[in-house]
Amino acid sequence: MEYITDLEIEIHMQNEFNRVASEVYEHLKEKSQPFIGKKITTLKGLTQKFNDYVRPLPSYYNVNLLPGIHSSAKIHYISLTADSNLYVEVKLAFNLKNGGCVYRSNTFFIGKVVDGVLTEVFESLNIDATPIDYEAEIMKIEELRRLESQIYTIKTAIRVDESAYKYI
Repeated sequence: MEYITDLEIEIHMQNEFNRVASEVYEHLKEKSQPFIGKKITTLKGLTQKFNDYVRPLPSYYNVNLLPGIHSSAKIHYISLTADSNLYVEVKLAFNLKNGGCVYRSNTFFIGKVVDGVLTEVFESLNIDATPIDYEAEIMKIEELRRLESQIYTIKTAIRVDESAYKYI
């Protein structure tokens, strides 16, 4: 698929972020399961045992790049922390061929923590990882433009009609 518009590029990057974030979430959910009912935090943060077991990302997270647009992409954990919830911020950096960089990031809740103990791991991620359909988005934009045009036509007709009454 050849990408022409900025919208297509944005949709591609968001789809890739959603897909990768879902995979990272599934990894963290699976790795956190053995710690349910165990203390995972100290006064300094997460316990070393929990952090060492859960934190390493598998090397198989591949980001699909756009030829001619992206030169590379990197997944970052910004934080894996716990207060009343265990959560992670995931950041995906798309390096552009022109030297720029575009980021996508979001925070995901993995589980519930009570008094430092992981009490549950949430079953599902609260984002929809279903890829965005470019054609459907274009249809929505075209429909919005059509409606804007109709609104403009109606407003113009009202103004003309109102101005006709000025002279009565």
